Amino acid sequence: LAEGRRPLLLAGDCSVSLTTLPTVLRHRPGARILWLDAHGDFNSPATTVSGYLGGMCLAGACGGQRLGQRVLVGAGVTAIIQSSSASVGILQAVASTGLVTFSSAVPIILGQNIGTCVTALLSSIGANKNAKKAAMIHLFFNIIGTIIFLIGIYAYQSIIGFSFWNHSINRGVIADFHTLFNIINTLLLLPFSGILVKLAHLI
Repeated sequence: LAEGRRPLLLAGDCSVSLTTLPTVLRHRPGARILWLDAHGDFNSPATTVSGYLGGMCLAGACGGQRLGQRVLVGAGVTAIIQSSSASVGILQAVASTGLVTFSSAVPIILGQNIGTCVTALLSSIGANKNAKKAAMIHLFFNIIGTIIFLIGIYAYQSIIGFSFWNHSINRGVIADFHTLFNIINTLLLLPFSGILVKLAHLI
């Protein structure tokens, strides 16, 4: 700025971007700001009160995306913020608009359970072998559980069908499904804990 150049800022956090604005305005009082934003909510001109129009991230995942993309978005958002509870909270906020269906939310929730493994994986860096194995078991647990759930749910949907499959999902159902996944997955994989340990040894 002091040299008269035109800076381009790419930041993943609004606070990072906002803190640069006073500096820009000190050097360029007449500057104009072009702000491209993306948040995990659904705001449109018809629903926003403040004029804020965020919503690209989970909006894309909840509408018209393929199954694998929805799982990846759920995993990616959770991995970035390193908190499955916060990621679930974002999805619940999106669902409160009534625009998220059960069919859209299921793969995202399953992906969130995979994304939460990133915290354990990062914590295991530089730790002993047992810590690394525990992190890998956590990852295998959620990946295998996600595959089992996806096969089971979509097989049932294609053969018999859920009456609520394309209905809007609410906050409570999102929380219930998230809890149900972990309980059932634990019960299913507990007898195979030895296999998970062996898989961790192979890595």
